Amino acid sequence: MPLLCSYSSAEQSKELADQTERTSFRMKDYAALLIASALFAFLSPGLVFQMPGKERPFAFMNMKTSVASMFLHTVIYGLLMILFLVVLDIHIYA
Repeated sequence: MPLLCSYSSAEQSKELADQTERTSFRMKDYAALLIASALFAFLSPGLVFQMPGKERPFAFMNMKTSVASMFLHTVIYGLLMILFLVVLDIHIYA
């Protein structure tokens, strides 16, 4: 069964031109890229801190890692991403 449309072709072409105009001037949001990259760099286990450490619960700049610290840093990374991008709704436009 064919779909019936109540728009004329002139209305359709005007609507299409409006949609094209709106999408061509859309700014790009770089918040997710920048926040994810920064958090990935700073939350690498052993780079700035390691939690849990090999000998202590919290170690600074030891450049070592373990499975437990990788898991914990992954959970912290995910929670901070949710906080910044979903809860706080941060946007960086260029």
